[in-house]
Amino acid sequence: MNTRQTLTCLSSLVLACACGSTEGPNGTLGELAEPASNGFAASDDATSDSAPGPDTTAPGVFEPGSAERERARVISEAIARVAPSAGAISFPARIQQAFVARTSLLEVVAPVTGSRWLELAQRDRSEPIQVRVGLPLADSEAAAVLASDGTVTYTNTRDSTDVAVQTFEDGVRIQTLIHGPDAPTQFVYEMQLPEAAHLEKSADGSVQILDASNAFLGGIGAPWAFDAGQRPVQTRYEIVDGSLVQLVEHDVEAVEYPVVADPWFGLSLIDRAEWQLVSEGWVFHVYPTLWAIAHPLGGAPEAGWDELYDKYSGSGLNTNLGSMRNQYICHHMFNIGGIFGGDTWDLEEWVPDVGLPGFIAGRCNPQH
Repeated sequence: MNTRQTLTCLSSLVLACACGSTEGPNGTLGELAEPASNGFAASDDATSDSAPGPDTTAPGVFEPGSAERERARVISEAIARVAPSAGAISFPARIQQAFVARTSLLEVVAPVTGSRWLELAQRDRSEPIQVRVGLPLADSEAAAVLASDGTVTYTNTRDSTDVAVQTFEDGVRIQTLIHGPDAPTQFVYEMQLPEAAHLEKSADGSVQILDASNAFLGGIGAPWAFDAGQRPVQTRYEIVDGSLVQLVEHDVEAVEYPVVADPWFGLSLIDRAEWQLVSEGWVFHVYPTLWAIAHPLGGAPEAGWDELYDKYSGSGLNTNLGSMRNQYICHHMFNIGGIFGGDTWDLEEWVPDVGLPGFIAGRCNPQH
């Protein structure tokens, strides 16, 4: 088979972890089944479009009543009114003691109560990586309730707050809904990272996950918060003892509750890619994820190229690599507002390597 045929690229989960502990923020994950090959307690039969429903073989399954379902609806609609678009929500299935959502790129296991870890893992790499995130204010044993749009909700996690988890094709949002001025202003996300990995803030307010040599492993989008009137609320991240802390300054005049705030965990940079033969030669059309387009800083461009090469080095991406790499990095670094490539980044295999400064001077596509 010709390796230049049209290819569909599964993207990488760039948050890289090798987490082995089963200890949660307020206990253990003892009620989850033994990890599968990707480290999760999910059935291989679970898919992103599986119909939701309780696992009737699990003891003590919580069946939400009409009041709980109505509360879940209110939470999901409050988010939908103000949250930036991130694509379609991937609908989870109830698998044992968790809600499991699968896309072509990742698997997300949301716990049945707010006091356990949220788990994320790659699905499209030869060596899947995973990360665990402790839900904010995770001192509540309230059972999770699935809203009709696929949002997993946790109510009354602390005074005047709810938490909601939404899985998208290339990432996860964990939203906190703040219902009044007496609610907390700090929300802690405990994180399990690879050995020697650490968090580091970027100039735009986002947070990078770096390994021991400061190479980019993953990222968390710049924080946002909006009140019910769709007005922005001041917010920022701090890093405290290895945890991500979001500060939301909602206790000011003129704020209309509820306030919705969320970290966006970016879990891939490449949505897909495909080859096209034109008169000059081969063009590699790269389709970046929304997260990649929104985050051109730090080590994300180099990580995006590494992901692309890892996926396609055996499928045609093996010629004129210096030029192809610099073209990709140029598009990723300078795609703010789509000025250097828009939604598709085209890498032209025949273009000589003029170095990254040369590609930048030529708007990523210098003419020769």
